[in-house]
Amino acid sequence: MARNKPPTATMAINPGQIGSSPASLFFTSTGSVKGSPASKFSDCYNLPSMKSQTIKDDHIGAEPVLAEHIKALKSCTRCPLMVGPVVTHTPVLSKVFLVGQAPGPHEGAAGKPFAWTAGKTLFRWFERIGINEEQFRALTYMAAVCRCFPGKAKSGGDRVPNPDEIKNCSSWMEEEFKILKPKLVIPVGKLAIEQIL
Repeated sequence: MARNKPPTATMAINPGQIGSSPASLFFTSTGSVKGSPASKFSDCYNLPSMKSQTIKDDHIGAEPVLAEHIKALKSCTRCPLMVGPVVTHTPVLSKVFLVGQAPGPHEGAAGKPFAWTAGKTLFRWFERIGINEEQFRALTYMAAVCRCFPGKAKSGGDRVPNPDEIKNCSSWMEEEFKILKPKLVIPVGKLAIEQIL
């Protein structure tokens, strides 16, 4: 995926390799960055003294653009094998951008990403650095490589989106990067890591 400017830092989380604790890698355009996930996340928000106005000032004029983007995204029908509805987050103007693989079978009904098992694990990790689920959702733009449930694989488990589906959905994320200009991108899972790093 091509972006105009690379994010300041990327924190990659691959649950398949790590069990119950998140593994984190930080990269910038100049190489590795030392530091904890908490420090990188906090730097983007100026936690704990973060003021929502600070983020809004960085995104003057972006709110209606992001709302229109999400409205268009919700009407997407590019991938015939995907199971709707399109799962999106609320239009949060944020410098932190989380990317998952694709919604599971329950996220469509819940109307939000990371609403089931993977989300419970993810939010437990962030609670360890003092950010609960409600705070995280309010402060972070949450996306996915593909925004619809791919369906079940013949072998069981969720089907991995195919290259055409990934390509079809990539323009949505590219537009979000242009609108939000994130400072921290958090790809969660193998497919998201492959697309971002």
